Amino acid sequence: DFGKARNAFVDKIEAMPEADFLIWFDADDTLLTPNALKRMFYSPYKVFGVLIETEGLTWVHHRAWKTKLGINFSGKIHEYPVLGDYDTFVFNNIVIHHDAAPGVGESSNSRNLRILEAELEENPNDSRTAFYLANTHRDAGRYVEAIKYYDIRIKIGMGYFDEWITAYLYKGRC
Repeated sequence: DFGKARNAFVDKIEAMPEADFLIWFDADDTLLTPNALKRMFYSPYKVFGVLIETEGLTWVHHRAWKTKLGINFSGKIHEYPVLGDYDTFVFNNIVIHHDAAPGVGESSNSRNLRILEAELEENPNDSRTAFYLANTHRDAGRYVEAIKYYDIRIKIGMGYFDEWITAYLYKGRC
């Protein structure tokens, strides 16, 4: 449960009275533009997005926020911060490279599949879990299984619009 582990980290940071910001990384992340982080500390915004790049793709991910906002992570895998109604600002000049190379032992695809299937069984209406479960099958070339989970994601409804519309696109490609 990666979300639970991240929340333990959040709790530790939140308990530190001198901590004003929380910035998080994965073990296989490299901050390519460390000097650009300085601007974040002078921003009137409370939640910040940065650019994540991996395998030729780039997207925005919320990786930093001011402390004491009550932000926590959801999801056992592909966990994400639940940001509430806070205004966010995207720093297009802060770039994190995410390696995403498989680790030692169980492949990341097998691990993700195992965790996501258990999570969807616990909460069958979790749109993000259905979406990432479909992507995990797609990434492994299991297109029939991917289509099944893209259908589940689409049926759940809009929720995260980008994932909902992308589910149609990826389903079509499968």
